[in-house]
Amino acid sequence: MIRPLIVGLGSSHGDDQAGWYVIERLRVHGVSEDDLQVAQSPADLCQSEISDRLLIVCDAADDGRPAGTIGEWNWPEQPLPARHSGTHDLTLGDALSLAVQLGAAPAKVSVWMISGREFRPMSLPCTEVLISASQLADCFYQRWYHA
Repeated sequence: MIRPLIVGLGSSHGDDQAGWYVIERLRVHGVSEDDLQVAQSPADLCQSEISDRLLIVCDAADDGRPAGTIGEWNWPEQPLPARHSGTHDLTLGDALSLAVQLGAAPAKVSVWMISGREFRPMSLPCTEVLISASQLADCFYQRWYHA
């Protein structure tokens, strides 16, 4: 089995912390820091050693679905949902395409999105997002790390 690298994308803007909470919960389970990464931008992935790993990206989505809804996409087979970004950020799809061009593409990419509803700066995530982030982390732990 290919060892996964689980990356939590996010910011301190309310429900955008969903990916970070997945990583935090995996740390509570005792998952090695070698298998976890917190990132603020998809561009951070281009600096990681991911070419021989299963890459799992956890992020928040502002997609109009009920808060806490979880969705999965497998890249490049499925197009990734659009994510609005700042002028200095790459989208997740752009970052993964760049990794391909650099010869550093991961063996497989699984993107997990948790729908949010509140993305105000310096606000806390809503309860539904925290519950879903915890459930997703527990699922990952059971699948890849629990003996």
